[in-house]
Amino acid sequence: MRRLLSIVFIVMIFNTMAIAQSSYENLSRTKIDTDQLPIRDVRKTAVWFNTGWNALTGFGVALSFYPVPKIALDGGIGLSSVGVKMSARGRYLFSVKNFSPFVGLGYLNGFGSKLDIEMKDTFNNNEPYKLKIDNSPYIQITGGFEYMAKKGFFTMFNIGYSILLTENYHITSGNPSLDTKRVLDATYGSGIVIEGGIGYAF
Repeated sequence: MRRLLSIVFIVMIFNTMAIAQSSYENLSRTKIDTDQLPIRDVRKTAVWFNTGWNALTGFGVALSFYPVPKIALDGGIGLSSVGVKMSARGRYLFSVKNFSPFVGLGYLNGFGSKLDIEMKDTFNNNEPYKLKIDNSPYIQITGGFEYMAKKGFFTMFNIGYSILLTENYHITSGNPSLDTKRVLDATYGSGIVIEGGIGYAF
């Protein structure tokens, strides 16, 4: 009886060892497969701080999702010269490596100001005037690069052009000079994009 129990016990030990070894090999194989996957297949979401001129949010927070390694879907919210801005953008990445250039097309919308903004005309003896920012829709076309590290560090930079789709401000009081109006058009209207971001991917 004791001999039978000893044999059963030994068989159980070897069986447990075999199961443990098999599990270890499966885990090792999974780790190797994961290491060989494109980084954006492993880390499919990035949360990042966004800022810049005519940027996605102006000054705010953005989130990027990668349904496949070469496609990024961006969304963000922040504060800008045209009020609270919410935006969405699609990007195509040219590489599945950690560092990749990209091109992007987005829609940005600033919700304007509810109250008149009082300003001074620096080109005309600081004469006061007031303006109101209306709803501000833009189309953004960009090209740049992003880097995503294996441990999750994320950064990106791009330049491009933002196209205003409708007039988005009007003067409510005063008569600013032509030079001031040019500055207002450059500030609130169409213009170049210079954008950067830093965050974490998981």
